[in-house]
Amino acid sequence: MGVRRFFQAWFEGYTSEMRRLVPPNDEDTLDEFDMKVEHTYKVRDEAEDIARWLGLEGRYFETASLCGLFHDLGRFEQAVRFGSMDDKITGSHADWSEYVFNEKVPKDLLTVEERELIASALRYHNLFALPDGLDEKTLRYAQLTRDADKLDIFRHVLALREEKEKRKFRFVQYETEGDLRTELFEAVMRGENLNSSCVKTRTDRLLLEISLVFDLCFGISFQKTLDMRFVERRLRVDPLEKEKASYDERLLWLTESVLAYMRERTGYL
Repeated sequence: MGVRRFFQAWFEGYTSEMRRLVPPNDEDTLDEFDMKVEHTYKVRDEAEDIARWLGLEGRYFETASLCGLFHDLGRFEQAVRFGSMDDKITGSHADWSEYVFNEKVPKDLLTVEERELIASALRYHNLFALPDGLDEKTLRYAQLTRDADKLDIFRHVLALREEKEKRKFRFVQYETEGDLRTELFEAVMRGENLNSSCVKTRTDRLLLEISLVFDLCFGISFQKTLDMRFVERRLRVDPLEKEKASYDERLLWLTESVLAYMRERTGYL
């Protein structure tokens, strides 16, 4: 059995065991749990796509795959220990992911370097910004994991527009609509990635989600985001129809600005 298949089998067994420990009447936690399992596989697949684009092969490719597979291990620990996946209650899920990787994942098939690269990718995957001074390999695997995570987050965000998905993702919704706050809009127009601490309303959340584009690293990630039409669909603005529709002009400016930024970076390493 290859490394990839071995660890997928381990992950399936681990998550099945952890799910059985969640009380069956706790529908909220079970919904989140199932969503995170699905998310994990999609992030793993995205990490592999990015690794291929980067030309990674052999064990380097497998290490990238495992970064995606293990990036949210801590979510399942949160579910069982706390009945919640809210980092404000449980502490950072990235720290829990690194803990589970270090304490529970069998590592005999991994070299010391592979263990360190995976552990650091888990540790850094949800930080607002990566720390300075990382060596080239550590930085590359951390960036790869963060991009893969965001690509599936973008798909989940778009799914929120579908009524059948709203219950499943209700824990990331905000009750208050809110106005378009000038300071946040201007920050995103400057190409700044917004901190989640600024989010108070659904409109704030919208701007934060768009700002995540500025934290992408690789050309393939920009291209995938363009291909899914994330910005246009999330802002509900089609620049090609601007003469026919009535938009908040600021959203049209934002859409055109972010699309131009991404198109310039589709070949970016």
